[in-house]
Amino acid sequence: RVVQLSLGLRIGSLQAEKLHVREQVHDSFPNAHGIYVQMVSDKSPAADSGIKVGDVITKIDKLELFNAQEFHELILDKPKRILRHGEGMPFTLAGTQDKVAMSR
Repeated sequence: RVVQLSLGLRIGSLQAEKLHVREQVHDSFPNAHGIYVQMVSDKSPAADSGIKVGDVITKIDKLELFNAQEFHELILDKPKRILRHGEGMPFTLAGTQDKVAMSR
């Protein structure tokens, strides 16, 4: 059985974004690091949680994020534990805007 998690979110590492994007983020948040939200699907868990294009996610469940691979590893590791216990999958994101709780 393959479980594919869809949060309705496309992300990339902030350091890998185009220069104008990094400059825009740096102007508002000089020490920002993490992942950059490139796309949010309508009516998705990400949209329902208030995540918007241009947000920078710096933490997930209090763990610092520095690149998109870390985000995917943390998120994709959760379903293994959740499926065994039949629970929901809540987690908390922190970024340059506000903290957001997301569940899937």
